[in-house]
Amino acid sequence: MPANCVYRCDVAGVAVRLPEILRECEPLVIRNARTMNGQFKVTRAAPVVWVRDILGMIEFYKAKLDFTDVWKQGDPNSPAYAIVMIDEVEVHFSPSKPERAGQGSFHLLVADVNAYWEFVRAQGVQVVNEMADRDYAMRDFVIRDFEGNLIEIGQNT
Repeated sequence: MPANCVYRCDVAGVAVRLPEILRECEPLVIRNARTMNGQFKVTRAAPVVWVRDILGMIEFYKAKLDFTDVWKQGDPNSPAYAIVMIDEVEVHFSPSKPERAGQGSFHLLVADVNAYWEFVRAQGVQVVNEMADRDYAMRDFVIRDFEGNLIEIGQNT
């Protein structure tokens, strides 16, 4: 295996290549492992999206992207913070000044990008980049959410 290969593991413990990896690198399987420094294991991340309309964003993610509403802080009709979730992925919504809202972006890795592509298109979501195989070892597409944030949705190839 070339010395310059770097790998990461998904939640299921299957190693996948980072986009910058050379094609000749062989995948490395790491199961129930600690991080490279051996001190702790990071299991997932949750993006925080700055928004103007928390309730509108919750409804968009539920209706158009198949998320569920899992938590609202404070008054449920005017929450101060909220979390939506799909499978093991959380997206957090936090109120923002109007100029910050809609400026975010994040990436979702999915098991079947073709199926999610068909689902999202059927919901009438605004597509920014059509589905394609990319030279960074991904098959992906990009959409905009209710407030204009970019969501790249892909699968490693």
